Parts: sequence; C-alpha cells; structure tokens
Amino acid sequence: MREHGIRRTMFEELQFWDDVESRTPESQMATDEALFRVACAPVLRSYRWAGPAVTFGYSQKTGDVLPLACGLPIVRRWTGGGVVFHGGDLTLALIIPRSAPQAGWQAADLYNAIHESIRAVLAAPGVRLAGGGDVVPGAECFASPACGDLLEGSRKVCGGAMRRTRSGVIYQGSIQSNKLPAHGAVAASLAGRIVTFRPPEDFDEIAGRIAGEKYAADWWRNLR
Repeated sequence: MREHGIRRTMFEELQFWDDVESRTPESQMATDEALFRVACAPVLRSYRWAGPAVTFGYSQKTGDVLPLACGLPIVRRWTGGGVVFHGGDLTLALIIPRSAPQAGWQAADLYNAIHESIRAVLAAPGVRLAGGGDVVPGAECFASPACGDLLEGSRKVCGGAMRRTRSGVIYQGSIQSNKLPAHGAVAASLAGRIVTFRPPEDFDEIAGRIAGEKYAADWWRNLR
C-alpha cells in the first residue's frame, strides 16, 4: 500500500500480543480461535512453538497429511491452506473483527496487504510477493507457493490462510525466513499505533474449552 511513494500501514491502531507461553499444538489453534471470539478491535498474536509440530488446512484429508508429517504431532487448522511444519518459525494470528473496515476487503487484497507489511520487515534482500507464474500446486504449504505469498528468490518464506465469518476475518501465517523479524516488528509495520493486548480474565477457560471440544477431539482431526 503506497501513496506518492510513501508506504501506508493497514491499521491506525493495532492491539499486539507477543505470546511467549508454551502451548500444545491443539492449544495454539484454540488460542487463535478464542482470540477471534473475544476481540473487539484488530489484534495480532505472535507465537513460537515448544517443539516440532504440523498444522494442516481445514479442507485437507487427514490420511493425506499423516505420511507427510513423519510422526510429528498434527492438528487441523480452522483456516485453509496446506501442511505447515512448525518449530523454528514465527507464527502469526491476525484478528480483524467485522467492525473494522479491513474486514470488508476482498480476500486477495487483504492477503497481499498483510504480506506486504511482513515483507517490509524481513531482513533478507529481494523478498517479493508471489505472482501467477510462481504458483506451484501441492499439499505442503512451503513447497507450494500461491499468489500473494512471500518469496526470496524461488524459496517461500511466508505463507498464510484466512477464514471469514459474519464476525470478521482470522488470518494465520508462518514466517520461515533465515532471520526472523524482531520482537513486535510485524505489528509495527501493520499499524501506526500499537497497544498491548490484555486477554480477559476468562480467556484461558474459553481457549481450554475450545481445545478440548474441538482441536484435540477425534471428530475434528478426522473431519475429512
């Protein structure tokens, strides 16, 4: 997003949660969804993983994912996309409630704007948004660039997926560049003003219930 050569941020104000708590893969996904439920303003959550794990897209079949995961813990995401290997990456969840004007943007415009903000803070030279000629179909997210992903040369360094409901939009993304962005850098690139997000008192209860009833349950794991 540029106007007369000046880059504009997506949001005037963004709440930011640098979540350093160690969580299971199921709890990570449940925390993102709980955040989507309670957020009344745009919020970015950044987090890392306690150990190697695999997330896979809502529409993917568990039987197709298991051979790729090579025995690592797996969990189905609420968003789409492909198989993502986590462990050394920086993972992001951006929540845009329906009250925010950005929730009404077209999916491609929203996806490109988020990744343009991430591109601005990656230290690697030559990082660019993928175009139609870069697209490679496949089940593994980082082996299969899609339009709007971030590439360094031919290597994919950032990908994401979104889900839109009547409540707003949730984006889940992973940055897997050689040098990950500094603390809060993505948030600062997304918005002109950053405020610290404080989870409500019952947040852990909400996230725990979602984890147990959904992400850790066999019906969700074997949905397809």
